[in-house]
Amino acid sequence: MKVNWKITTVVAALFISMTGLAKEAKHLLEIGTEGKSLIFKLPAQSAETKISLFDPEGRIIFSDAVEDQEFYAKRFDLDLLEEGVYSMKVENTLREITYSIDIDEPSVEILAKKERTKPVFRKTEDKVFLNLLNLEGNSVSVKVIDGNGRMLYKEVFKGDLLIEKAFNFEKAFDDSYTLVVKDDQNTYYETIVVN
Repeated sequence: MKVNWKITTVVAALFISMTGLAKEAKHLLEIGTEGKSLIFKLPAQSAETKISLFDPEGRIIFSDAVEDQEFYAKRFDLDLLEEGVYSMKVENTLREITYSIDIDEPSVEILAKKERTKPVFRKTEDKVFLNLLNLEGNSVSVKVIDGNGRMLYKEVFKGDLLIEKAFNFEKAFDDSYTLVVKDDQNTYYETIVVN
């Protein structure tokens, strides 16, 4: 009975998380019809979305931030750019999507699209709630470190699709605490100050 309850709870939590993510506006990157160009479209957004285009050496050649707009569209004219593999990063508080774009003499091609979700930290008074949708099933480490660099808490989640954790700082000493969430490729930080 307990196993069925746990499975039902996890499935319900995943469904709720996925429903929340599905409501987020989707963006679209497509190849333009004129010359070497790309067209990026972003429907209505309430949270800030950052858009960056990088050259083959990793230098930013275009950057923009979009927030509270009904619709955002941008045409990128790539005719004057040198041949090579460029990347475009679209990032908001929930996810980061990176496109690999190949520019050669006659054309432009979108080689790949890589998407990763970010942890969501929600603060209420002296509590911090952590949620992470771990679709790849990566090993995820969660730590709490105090202002002196001492590790107060550590837990490793292996293969969990949904990671949920609540941290209560109501009885903590006055200090600055850092939550560190690390997966196979990325590390995220959230700081809480207790006075």
